[in-house]
Amino acid sequence: MHETQTNKTIQLVHSYHKIFYDLEEGALKALQNEGLGKPPVYPVGPLVQAGSSEGLERSECLQWLDGQPSESVVFVSFGSGGTLSQDQLNELALGLERSGQRFLWVVRSPNDKSANAAYFNAQSQNDPLSFLPKVMLTEGLKVSLRPKSDESGLVGREEIAEVLKSLMEGEDGKKVRQRMDGLKDAAAKVLSEDGSSAKSLSDLAFKWKNYKNI
Repeated sequence: MHETQTNKTIQLVHSYHKIFYDLEEGALKALQNEGLGKPPVYPVGPLVQAGSSEGLERSECLQWLDGQPSESVVFVSFGSGGTLSQDQLNELALGLERSGQRFLWVVRSPNDKSANAAYFNAQSQNDPLSFLPKVMLTEGLKVSLRPKSDESGLVGREEIAEVLKSLMEGEDGKKVRQRMDGLKDAAAKVLSEDGSSAKSLSDLAFKWKNYKNI
């Protein structure tokens, strides 16, 4: 998001990654390396919805989730850009069942013609997961395990089941969960009174306050 005042531009960074220093430190340093024509950047994420849901009726799936052991449920969602093909949807369903893990799945109707319908086999048969930010998630943040596709470009049910078991029961999955716990704590810290995101927002408010004709 950009704001322009007195011919100056300020960039607020809160992207769909809910950006903050611990999450994307390298990218932020590059953005904040001021140069000719580059506006100042203020990372203010993660932006979260505050407030209590107390008194509201909980959905059936959330009531079920409340009754499960801690860290025992796989949440499956590909977001607004993750439409699967029919074949991949079938493989995912069978892989989830075969894994033996508890899961909560946000299912969207398959679409073989959509540009992103092949969420797993998009664009390249040599690299069917090229649609995903693999380097950031697997090598940078280290918060994901990457499944392999077969020669047809699908991620098969056996591979899905194996990766899920590794995530939930294996040492690699344990490291991923520990890393996620660390990022969760970091996200809470940056929003505290002395946190980096709170400070960025305060600095931005101070600049706006001192602009003329506001």
